[in-house]
Amino acid sequence: MNTQFEVKEKFFEYIKQALSETEYNVWFKDITVPVHIINEHIMLEVPTLTHKEWLIFGCDDLLFEALFETTGADYSIQIEVLDNASLLKGKLESLNERLDDIESRDRDLIKMKK
Repeated sequence: MNTQFEVKEKFFEYIKQALSETEYNVWFKDITVPVHIINEHIMLEVPTLTHKEWLIFGCDDLLFEALFETTGADYSIQIEVLDNASLLKGKLESLNERLDDIESRDRDLIKMKK
């Protein structure tokens, strides 16, 4: 089973391949963190209302396609606008999640060497 971190990485990599570099940087770069995945529901937290509207009206098919292609499941998607404090908190949580993933991989490598 993929970790939440792996799903996020694959999801955003799929989107990055589907868009121009400029489109990705404008609309997705700031929402790569945080993303919350619970069961078959994903919540994207975006920095502005403009981001939210563009994703809903201009990119919703791509979001569903990216989720299905990277997970094999049909997800429901919720998009919320963050305030600055929440954005910073989300980035910190994402960094902690990455560190946990790295530590887990390190423990697995150590076990394999024994």
